[in-house]
Formats: sequence, C-alpha cells, structure tokens
Amino acid sequence: MALREELERVELERGRESSARADASVELAAALERCAARDRALHNARESAALEKERAAANRAHEVTAATRRSAAAEVRSVCANVLFFTRP
Repeated sequence: MALREELERVELERGRESSARADASVELAAALERCAARDRALHNARESAALEKERAAANRAHEVTAATRRSAAAEVRSVCANVLFFTRP
C-alpha cells in the first residue's frame, strides 16, 4: 500500500506542477498582451503628436504666407498711391 500511496502522491504533485505551469503560461500571455497594448497606445500617441505638430507647422506656414501677401498688397497700394500722387499733372 505504501507504494501505491507514494505513486498517487507523485501523480498528484505532477498534476499540480502541470497546472501551475499552465496558469503561469496564461498569466505570461496576458502580461505580454497588456505590454503589446501599451506599446500600441504609446505608438498611437506619438503618431498623433507628430501629426499635430505637422498640422501646427502647416497652419503657421499658411498664416505667414497670408500675412506676407497682405503686406505685399499694402506695399503695392502704397507705391501706387505715391506714384499717382507724384505724377499728377
């Protein structure tokens, strides 16, 4: 009987170890998935920040272009007014 009890004890211990390994594998897979999700979120946040930075630069370039055009138009009007003023008969 002692041999049978020892065999049952060993089999039970193997079963527990196998179950523990399976649980550890599930926990590891879940941890890896959480890590991958955080990596994706970080990547998305960085990509979003880069796009926002590009958008801001494009808006600024548009504003500078518009301001330059307004300034050039004002200068042309001023020059034309001076030409008209000084070339009057």
